Amino acid sequence: MNPSFEAALDARLHWMSVVSFKGITGFDALAQESEEAASCVVSDLAEYEANHFGRYGATVPPLFAEIPELAALYSRVFQSTARKVESERLKLARQQKAIACIKANAWHEILLPTPEELASDLQSGTDVSIEGHYLSYDEDDRVVWVDNPYGVLGSLGEEPTVGLARTFLACVAMGGMFGPEL
Repeated sequence: MNPSFEAALDARLHWMSVVSFKGITGFDALAQESEEAASCVVSDLAEYEANHFGRYGATVPPLFAEIPELAALYSRVFQSTARKVESERLKLARQQKAIACIKANAWHEILLPTPEELASDLQSGTDVSIEGHYLSYDEDDRVVWVDNPYGVLGSLGEEPTVGLARTFLACVAMGGMFGPEL
């Protein structure tokens, strides 16, 4: 049997228990237990469908489409999970492009200066803003300072070298930021 259909059928059977137990005095706890079980199955099914492009996709399974509580839960969990899946897909695509551009030394394709340009700009005293980071070189202290997008100030390193610039740019290209990752 198809696992998505099996889960939808399981949810429906749990909901049938909810309806049955709610009509019997003293069975409120069993009704609640069955409702929680149905909700758990529906949530798991919606997550599975969003992650694996299963049988139903964004469409509420017909076996519980007329049950407002389960239909709404399925739609809400599916949409939330689908957004996370898409976000991860875009992040992975950005990282793959960044890796290819870094290997090819094609920094301008990912809208970043080359490490040589960044090192040269900092060495000449030009302050630089990259992906929310603000970099400056203090000649007196011989330190490259950086403010990250959250306004946290830190020392990136000493002299603005091509190697230092490459390390910083690679981190930013991969979606990272100065701070906990660098």
